[in-house]
Amino acid sequence: MPAGCGGEGSEVYVYNLFRREQGREDREPEGLTASEFTTFTALEWDSWGADSATASGELRGTWCLPGCQNEPYQVTVVLSEPRTVDDTAFFSRYEVIEAPGMPEDQRELLRQVDGGRLMLPEDGSGPPADGPS
Repeated sequence: MPAGCGGEGSEVYVYNLFRREQGREDREPEGLTASEFTTFTALEWDSWGADSATASGELRGTWCLPGCQNEPYQVTVVLSEPRTVDDTAFFSRYEVIEAPGMPEDQRELLRQVDGGRLMLPEDGSGPPADGPS
């Protein structure tokens, strides 16, 4: 089992809309909707702690269609930067740290659409298409 975050109340979640339109607090999900543009599936978690979480899985999104729909990129992703929303801590950032076979132009498109931001319960709609200012 991945490393914990300490006692109750110190747990960190990810806000997830994967197959749930209303969104939910989630820990170690198999599927994660990072933004309206990007989805991770088949996630296998190596760690889940108070400051970060690391998983390997598949990446697809609107920024890489049509190619990645049937052949998603195999990636390792790190969630980080917990932020408290209504007394609950959520990871607010993600970074793809390994993506063998993913062309640089696709990596750049991913950076442009999401800027590494995860959705949070307060904004629910994901990052703006032009990324952070």
